Amino acid sequence: MPQILRYSDRNSMHASVEARLPFMDYRIVQFALSLGLNAKISRNGGKQLLRKAFANIVPAHVLQQPKTHGFGNAEQHLVLAMPLTELLTRAPAQTWHYIDKTKLQRELARAHTHPMVWLPISFLLWITAWYEQKI
Repeated sequence: MPQILRYSDRNSMHASVEARLPFMDYRIVQFALSLGLNAKISRNGGKQLLRKAFANIVPAHVLQQPKTHGFGNAEQHLVLAMPLTELLTRAPAQTWHYIDKTKLQRELARAHTHPMVWLPISFLLWITAWYEQKI
């Protein structure tokens, strides 16, 4: 943990970027993992525990704001330059139990680089490479 804190602090200050580390105490992690999804996320967004904990301190209009998206990751900007048609064709059939192929194709057709598009693409790259090594 000290190494993670030191590197994060040094790198974020070097780049003049705000960095937030997760709650790093193991008891908080254990508690969060013991809760059901409904206790953590609602229709209004995530961080329900924090929103409830600070309801008497933070103004309601702040607590009701939707999640903001930061800079994202560099990989998400590479999505549109990748051979995605080939990747979607090569992916093992079992993959589509976890990813909605129709929705993914629709999102890719919109040609945007939202960070959420990178997640299924990353999974497809990994599972396809793993599956092809096993054959």
